[in-house]
Amino acid sequence: MTAPARRELVRHLIAGGMSERQSLRVVNMSASPLRYRPRADRNVELREHIVRLAQQRATTGARNLAAALTAMMEGAYQLASATCDVMPAGYAAEEALRWVRLSILATDGASRG
Repeated sequence: MTAPARRELVRHLIAGGMSERQSLRVVNMSASPLRYRPRADRNVELREHIVRLAQQRATTGARNLAAALTAMMEGAYQLASATCDVMPAGYAAEEALRWVRLSILATDGASRG
């Protein structure tokens, strides 16, 4: 059973008159996942751009796609830096791209090892 399904079940039991602690015990769940509120996804544009790049360059590997995306983002960052004094809007996307690159390297190393 997934965490969202468990949360829904606990909320249903609470609405039926059972205490929160009892409901959590019945479902075998701690209080932290019950109170968890997911944050909004800040990298929707980055994900869409990666998918577009992958569709345009179907024979290109993940490492080369990451390199191409990095080059595009560095160009956009330099352009934004030259035209304004604030951090560009794509800063969250840059953080996500760094994570993507690290995960590609980790996956690549694990598959060779």
